[in-house]
Amino acid sequence: MRNLFRSLKLFGAMTALLSMFVVASSAAAAVTVTKISPATGPEYSGIAVKIKGTGFSTTPGATTIAFGGEAAKDVVCSTSKSCTAVTPYVAEGTANVTATVAAVTSTNTVPFAFSKFSPPVVDIVAGKKGPRFSKSKIKDSYPAIFTYGNLYLEITNSTTETQTFKFESRTETLEAGLTFGINFPIDEATPKVFELTTANAKKTLTVTSKTPK
Repeated sequence: MRNLFRSLKLFGAMTALLSMFVVASSAAAAVTVTKISPATGPEYSGIAVKIKGTGFSTTPGATTIAFGGEAAKDVVCSTSKSCTAVTPYVAEGTANVTATVAAVTSTNTVPFAFSKFSPPVVDIVAGKKGPRFSKSKIKDSYPAIFTYGNLYLEITNSTTETQTFKFESRTETLEAGLTFGINFPIDEATPKVFELTTANAKKTLTVTSKTPK
């Protein structure tokens, strides 16, 4: 009888320990997203986002991040509480950011706002001594559409005549009233120089690129 009593006590202790282990394992497996930075970015443009939370796996490919159900790219988790990911190409609107590890998906709400694509615009205008750019220098950190790692800039011909300009080895012709969009790689060390080549044009445009933050 005593042996039976001891066996029951031992069984009870083992059951309690097992329950504690299960609870601890469940708590450790909890996946949450608590904070993202930045929390907004242009639609259809990939930008790097820092994600804070719990339960992330540092094993490559084991943690997936989604924005409104759309999978993010280039997910890297340095710790169980910190990841980075590149936003998917999603239309304007608000998307909840979730993390999934071993089929467990976070359920708390952390929204990311995809804003309307609205890149910087530089005009070609008519000056007293000929056409010129409306600005001589700008800093561009606006991410390009559908091209992660590139920036985007628009040049609009606001004159009544066709204009031409050079950019690196390219020469572009832009009719009056039209806009030309340019994708270019981020290169913070080397500014990009646009030069109007229309007769009597005097102005150049120097673009310093900055990594989006």
